[in-house]
Amino acid sequence: MSKYRAVIFDLGGTLMASTLMPVIVASARRVADAIAAPPEEFTRRWVQTYEAVARGACTTVRANIVEVCRQLGMQPTRKVLDAAATSALKESRRRVGQARPGAIEVLSSLKSRGLKTGLLTSCGPDVPEVWLDTPYARFIDVPVFSCLEGVNKEDPRLFWLTAHRLKVKPDECLYVADGYRGELANATMLGMRAVQLSVSGEGDKGKSHDLWDGPVISSLLDVLTLLRKGRQEGRSSS
Repeated sequence: MSKYRAVIFDLGGTLMASTLMPVIVASARRVADAIAAPPEEFTRRWVQTYEAVARGACTTVRANIVEVCRQLGMQPTRKVLDAAATSALKESRRRVGQARPGAIEVLSSLKSRGLKTGLLTSCGPDVPEVWLDTPYARFIDVPVFSCLEGVNKEDPRLFWLTAHRLKVKPDECLYVADGYRGELANATMLGMRAVQLSVSGEGDKGKSHDLWDGPVISSLLDVLTLLRKGRQEGRSSS
C-alpha cells in the first residue's frame, strides 16, 4: 500500500496554468464596460481588492462588483449588475476549465486507486461559483477555497482544514503546487509531503514563487511516479 491516503492539489499553476495579470485586467475591463464604469479606475480598484476578496471580503462575484462600484460612487441597476456578473462568470468558467495537460488523467487515476483527492486554492469567489462546471470537480473529494474560509494559503490552518475534511492525517497527504505564498513550506510544516510543479517554459507568470529546495516535478504525470515510489517505500518498511 502507498504511504499516502490523499493527494491535495493547488489550482492555478498546477491543475490549470497560472493566470497572467493581463488576463485579469482584460476581464476587469469587460466588467467595467458592462456597467459603464471608467475602465482604468475600475480595473485598478478591482486588482487592488483581490487580496481582500481572496480572504472572504466578498463572497460572490456580484458582491465584488458592487464593492468596486461603491468605491467609485456608482450605483448600477440590479439588471446591469446581474449582466456584468454573468459575463464575468462566463469568462471565469472558460479560464478555470482549461485543465493542464495530464491533469484529468492523473485525477482519474488517483480515484481509480482509491485515493482521496483535495483542492486547496487561494482564489476569488468566481472559482467556487463555477467549480461544479469545471472538469476537475467530479474527481475532487474536498475543494477548499480561501475566499470561503476567510484565510489564504499563507495561513497553515488552511492545510490542516483540508486534511481534516478529507479525514486523513497531514502526514498521509501529498501536496502538489507550483509554490506560492509559502504553501510548500506550510504543507511541510504540518507533516505533508510537498512537491513543487515547475513546468519548463512557464516562467514566473507574474508571481513571486517561493524558494524551495524540496522535490520538484516537471509534469503532473510525475505524481503517479511519486505514488509508485511511496508504495515501494511502504513495502520496504513493512
